[in-house]
Amino acid sequence: MNEIKNQRDPTEIAEYFSSIQSRYGFKFDFSLESLEKEVDRFLEENSNLSEYTQTIIESLLTAYVGETICRLYKGKWCGEFCGPLNKTGSNYYLSWINR
Repeated sequence: MNEIKNQRDPTEIAEYFSSIQSRYGFKFDFSLESLEKEVDRFLEENSNLSEYTQTIIESLLTAYVGETICRLYKGKWCGEFCGPLNKTGSNYYLSWINR
């Protein structure tokens, strides 16, 4: 996956993020262990990024964490997801996961 085709599809964004980060040695495999270990490791190793880049990463990680929860607990995305390059709101209020 070379690019995100649909900026409002959190599943596609999460898969893109996982694919890209695997090239850098991160194991974002949609497992509980990845939430327990890889997210913290990723944030620690990328703590000195610009505010703009951090904003993009926030959307990517939001999609990844949410999609991992969906896969682990048979959840479903609801609402409107704001992609990393399509910031029209906050994902914390516009998208959520139902079971």
